[in-house]
Amino acid sequence: MLLRLKANLHLQGPYKDVDFALKCVLECIGKNRADFDVEKISEYFLAPDEFILINMLAVAYKELEGLPSALGIWRKLKANYLNNYTVNIQTFNNPAYRDLTANIALALLHTRQYAECLDVARENAAMALQQHDMKAYSRCLHQQAFCLMKLGRTDGGKEWYKKFLMFAYVMDGYAAINFETVKKEYTDNFGEPLELSVGW
Repeated sequence: MLLRLKANLHLQGPYKDVDFALKCVLECIGKNRADFDVEKISEYFLAPDEFILINMLAVAYKELEGLPSALGIWRKLKANYLNNYTVNIQTFNNPAYRDLTANIALALLHTRQYAECLDVARENAAMALQQHDMKAYSRCLHQQAFCLMKLGRTDGGKEWYKKFLMFAYVMDGYAAINFETVKKEYTDNFGEPLELSVGW
């Protein structure tokens, strides 16, 4: 527990020291799994605290080696959830899994892997709706619109952006969603004013 607290303390904030945090995470994992190998993450049967520690490991790798290294760990962690049936794919009632897939989508977005990001964003949108998480759903709508545009599917991107806009209009002021900001972003991306009138 002390090693976990130290790792968490030094991963962020005023006491940030990622090298030391990584050392604490690896030592903590090694207490229960002396033969731990990053490449075998998807094969292990992990305890709940190990999922948390390996996620912290990915965060440390992101800081020290960049997003591709962290993404590799997150993918293995997701495979572990699915291989060992640790998450119920009908209810997605595992908050740690939802956080994990959100991290994966964001990492894919930043590393410009738009096709895969689109798939993960769709999965995340379904989970967010099922769990009534409107902030997460808003993020997923935006990611889908952005990925479609980057993949050259401009019409599809525009349609999804309009869905995002309508959602932002309804949710304006809730969960850090600001309609005016979203509307400006739409105009900047598409170079045209937003037409919200209904044709009929």
